[in-house]
Amino acid sequence: GSNGLVITVVNNLCYVSTSGDANQFVLRSTGDSVSLPATGVGSIEFAISPSNPNIIYASVINLLGSTFNVYRSDDQGINWRIILPGTNTVNIFQSYGNYANALTVFPTDPDRILIGGVDLWQGTKLQETGYFDWLSISESFSNTFFPTYIHFLHHTYVFRPGDPTNFFIGTDGG
Repeated sequence: GSNGLVITVVNNLCYVSTSGDANQFVLRSTGDSVSLPATGVGSIEFAISPSNPNIIYASVINLLGSTFNVYRSDDQGINWRIILPGTNTVNIFQSYGNYANALTVFPTDPDRILIGGVDLWQGTKLQETGYFDWLSISESFSNTFFPTYIHFLHHTYVFRPGDPTNFFIGTDGG
């Protein structure tokens, strides 16, 4: 993060160093009510808000490749809350999450994220402590001539520098 924060995953557990000092990493996957899960995790992807580096998102995938939960921290990863519980209603990963798990925060809006695995979804904060609103942006299994078509298996989303409205998508299709 722009404030020196470093967040990493080791053996599917989250560690945070608020100073970036390699000797000051703290385990933040303890499984309690304000931490990330400590068991049953297949992979984790993080995104730090460029406009407010205190805000971090975590896309946690279960061992079967589906959404365990999506989390948000407002205090540099000390406390986490669920913004999308594992559900089939918003099926972002369709069992591919341990292979394809992309997550980024809008550069000028720490309350909007892009997340995807099979398709691209946008999450927007509706209220201070509740779940986010989720909107499906792409359809990977539609006709390639449809304007919402994006090849499936998303690996990265990167905003164009200086332009918070344009971003690039890295998929298995190029």
